[in-house]
Amino acid sequence: MSVPSQLLNYPRAAIRRLIPKDDDFVRQSSLVFSATMIANVCNYIYQIFVGRMLGPEAYGIFGALFAIFYLIGVFTGTIQAGVGFFISKFKTENDTEQVNSFLQQLILKSMLLGIAGFLVFALISPWIAGFLNSESPWEVIIVGMGFLFTFLLPVTTGAFQGLQRFKEMSASTVISVLAKLGFAVILIFAGYSIYGALGAVTLGSLAATVYSLWVLRDRLKSGKNCKARDFSALYSYSLPTLLVIFCLNVPSNLDVILVTHFLPNYDAGLYVSASELGKIVLFVSSAIALVMFPKVAEMRALHRDPRPLLKRSLLLTGALSGAVAACLIIFPGIVSLLFGKAYLDAEGITAPYAVMMFAFALTTVIAQYCLAVRNMHFGIFLFAVTVLEMVLVWFIHSSVFEIAFTLMLTNLILFIASYCIVIRKAYSD
Repeated sequence: MSVPSQLLNYPRAAIRRLIPKDDDFVRQSSLVFSATMIANVCNYIYQIFVGRMLGPEAYGIFGALFAIFYLIGVFTGTIQAGVGFFISKFKTENDTEQVNSFLQQLILKSMLLGIAGFLVFALISPWIAGFLNSESPWEVIIVGMGFLFTFLLPVTTGAFQGLQRFKEMSASTVISVLAKLGFAVILIFAGYSIYGALGAVTLGSLAATVYSLWVLRDRLKSGKNCKARDFSALYSYSLPTLLVIFCLNVPSNLDVILVTHFLPNYDAGLYVSASELGKIVLFVSSAIALVMFPKVAEMRALHRDPRPLLKRSLLLTGALSGAVAACLIIFPGIVSLLFGKAYLDAEGITAPYAVMMFAFALTTVIAQYCLAVRNMHFGIFLFAVTVLEMVLVWFIHSSVFEIAFTLMLTNLILFIASYCIVIRKAYSD
């Protein structure tokens, strides 16, 4: 065999070890990855369309209001993680009746909780509007309508995840974003501006919820006659989980709200455009953590070592997110190319935000792993660093670049510290 051929065999062998043939993990990750990519493309078409139609100043206010949707996702992620964990546990035990009754009763509770959340949010909408320098509380109330599905949709998504029905989970994701994009185009061209852009998000969630409930209809029917369940185990799991999910949602969303509060609307609009572009780094690899979570939980239940799967997940995430981050660093002009010449000044903050998101994508994998193995102490550490991060932004915000650079440094340090803590904990077990 020639020397060049031998040299080529080394990377081939490494790839085969990382991605063996007929690998269920990679196959399912690819499925969710494909759906996630479709969702991301639709999301960015949505963001670019809204940004071009509204202009930097109005887009800054929209970005802050849209970030609230993501922060509502703090609760969404907590419910999905909890449901995914327990459904995975019941699946491992082959207890179909447990799965059905768990879903049916939790969906009823989630519907009531969503209505209550909307009413509370509507009451405090004038204060939120004032903080964001918004002209009307009705913009905030439209955001609050998302509560009607915030507690319901993650139950069905968590069920798909725990049952490892990734095809249905992927379909739900695609339906949501396609409906959101379609309604946004219709409503904005109809003259509803910010109201239409925000209302489309709620309508997209409605479409995905209807689909998910229809797919799970047989399980919901068969669980109706079961006695009332004790959800204390879910609550005890969800409280520390809330801490972790809170930290996974806040850094990439609360900063947009703070920028809108402290800086002029024009600067806020520039920051929102750069942050939306930078989130591609995070979203492009999000499928890996989603697929990893139930598999790690199942391996733990079967007393198998999940650490090799963590390492593979970090390698795959690093490769995907790193490639996108490198493109944004090398070609910062993408932001003005997509959003328009009015966003030309946003090019200076694209690179630090991309690096921030690369580090954060890796931290997200570690956080999901800790949730799956029930390492809840990591959540306390993650929460402390997140609070520190937001305190720094509160006091250091003279420019959008200063904020982006601060977040970049803190997230790099967070990932390095997280990796050291989790690996040390894993090898000490």
